[in-house]
Amino acid sequence: MSPFCGTPFWDEKLWNRELYPDVSPCFQKIFFYIFPSLFLMVLSTCRLYHLYRSKKKKIDSCWLYSTQTIISLCLVVPAMADVFRTIHDVKQGHTVYAVDFVAGICTALAMILAAGITQFEKYKSGRSFYGLFVYWLFLAVTGACILYTKIRLASEQGHVEDTFRLVTFIIHYTLVLIQLILTFVPNSSLKYSENACPELRASIASRLTFWWFTSFLMKGYKNSLQQSDLFELKDIDRADAWVPHFSRCWTEETERICRGQANRPTADVLNIPLEEVTDTKSNNSHLHNSCSAAAQERQTLLSKLPEGKRPSLMKCLAKVFLPSMMICALLKLVQDLAIFINPIILRLILKFVKDSSQPSWRGYVYGCLMFLVSLLQLASLGHYFQHANTIGMRLRATICASVYNKVSIFIYSSILC
Repeated sequence: MSPFCGTPFWDEKLWNRELYPDVSPCFQKIFFYIFPSLFLMVLSTCRLYHLYRSKKKKIDSCWLYSTQTIISLCLVVPAMADVFRTIHDVKQGHTVYAVDFVAGICTALAMILAAGITQFEKYKSGRSFYGLFVYWLFLAVTGACILYTKIRLASEQGHVEDTFRLVTFIIHYTLVLIQLILTFVPNSSLKYSENACPELRASIASRLTFWWFTSFLMKGYKNSLQQSDLFELKDIDRADAWVPHFSRCWTEETERICRGQANRPTADVLNIPLEEVTDTKSNNSHLHNSCSAAAQERQTLLSKLPEGKRPSLMKCLAKVFLPSMMICALLKLVQDLAIFINPIILRLILKFVKDSSQPSWRGYVYGCLMFLVSLLQLASLGHYFQHANTIGMRLRATICASVYNKVSIFIYSSILC
């Protein structure tokens, strides 16, 4: 890494210092600047694709989104200032490495992307993105490490080596802290009914810690809960949010099976909404003929197929709920990894207790790491169970509604006979 950074990526001497442990500048620029920027770019690609496919839900003008967007754009200024300073150093004949350009450009692009995501969230979801919260939190923690390094070098050398970059970093770090604080502020522009689920109005911190559920628990602690105390279902948890998607997937699956077969149906019974079937003002005879013909033709064709070549319900459910299941799998993976990490940290603590020659700061680091890993394990497990139970209820509601829709059509068709 020396040609790219000018210093080793990892310096054991700096890390094993007795009083002031530190990491190399190369490690800081790659892990504290480039890595989180790439993380945000990859994660935001998935989020932007999800928002692009979601229904438009324009939110009223809100100071929170405007402030976050402005601060994200302001964060581009110190990043580009460092890049221009690096170009100036090159013209002055100073030794400059590629990592300075890459770190500044990646940071500027990440800030522009953060501003774009904030605006996209305003028009599409009205809720803050978890990825941005993780990004700002990571920058806040790593920024404290960078500030510690700059203070240590200034105290050891007796002067500030690069005043310009110190000023740009302080501006950058101050704006990052403001962004992190703003992620804890709930969006007041969202308008819901009085009995709507409090999670819809909650901030990221409240959603991560399930604090939005505290008021309901306190109400149940003080008085017996009544039916009227229950929250309304969120729109995303209703059957009508998933049945149309499932119906399209099932139609595509049956058409794929029927494609190339003789007497291919020209209509699908699941494509006819239940509202049209129960509409007494519609043409009953025409509806009866189309429903019966489509259903009988399709059932006759599918019944002649072998067992392994019939439409797969599991494939359709996987297409509909796979993204949500992937989130559950990721949360479970994090929880399982945390289970294995804690014993490793415990072994390091035991080794630290037996070896009195190790620096005392390592004991504090190990203790804080064990606490943070346990906190991560608890949070990931809680959200895993919440997502798993929610997906299970959505899946059950989708199947029940789809079966009820199809049975209702057949019953109504038989009544018309």
